[in-house]
This record gives sequence, structure tokens and C-alpha cells, in this order.
Amino acid sequence: MDTLNMGGSLAPEEFHVFLADDSDDDIVLFREAFGAIDSRIRCAVARNGKEAVETLTALKREGRLPDLVLMDVNMPVLDGCSAVRILREEIPLDELAIVVFSSSDLLEDAEVVYRAGANACVRKPDTYDKWVEAIRAVVSFYL
Repeated sequence: MDTLNMGGSLAPEEFHVFLADDSDDDIVLFREAFGAIDSRIRCAVARNGKEAVETLTALKREGRLPDLVLMDVNMPVLDGCSAVRILREEIPLDELAIVVFSSSDLLEDAEVVYRAGANACVRKPDTYDKWVEAIRAVVSFYL
């Protein structure tokens, strides 16, 4: 896992995002978008749902949860919906915001994400500008 200081006592100038995604290209897009949006954003990355669950559960025990979790739906080892479902058993909705990103635009797929316990479901955009716009909207809501 690639981490940046996920401290419990966050400086007001920092906003911590935990990203769970297995795609190197998408990780680069997220990080570039974070940089374009706000220099205060710090990002830690997990490459699959199992790693995300293990890391976030450990951070919860340490009292160091991130400000926002962005989770891909389609990941190896453990998919995003299953990871969200497991996380919600340990971390209530009001303690941790989880936004799931999906390449699907089907209503049924979004319903599965919400039933798993996600705060929101966002379709992965198809252009860089739309990507930055979507991430800006999500991050600014929680920032």
C-alpha cells in the first residue's frame, strides 16, 4: 500500500483521501485531479478491496480514519461492493464517507452499491476534464 501520513490529528490544511483502485491509470488520474483541485489533499492507495478493508479497519482502531474513501467497484481479491459491506460492519455511515466509482451507468448497479452502504455512487467519466469535474464535486462536498 502506498500511504501518506494518515494522522489522527489532522492539520487544518490537510484533507486525507483513501483511494482503493487496482488500475494504475485511474490512480494517476485521481492523483492528478486531486492536485488540480486542492493542494491540501493527501492520498493513500490500496490496490484491492481486501487491502482497503484491512487498512481502514486498522486505521479505525488507531483513531486515524481518512476524511473520505473513494472505492472502485471492480477490483481483484475483493470487489468494492463487498469491501464497503464489510467496512460498514465496523465503521458506521456517520464516521466514514465512502464514495464508489463505477464504469457502469446502470441503475441496478448503483442500487447494489447503495445497499452495500456507500454514501454515493459516481460513474467514472470518459474524459480528463469530466474526471476532474466529478472528483472536484465529490471532494468539495466532503472538504
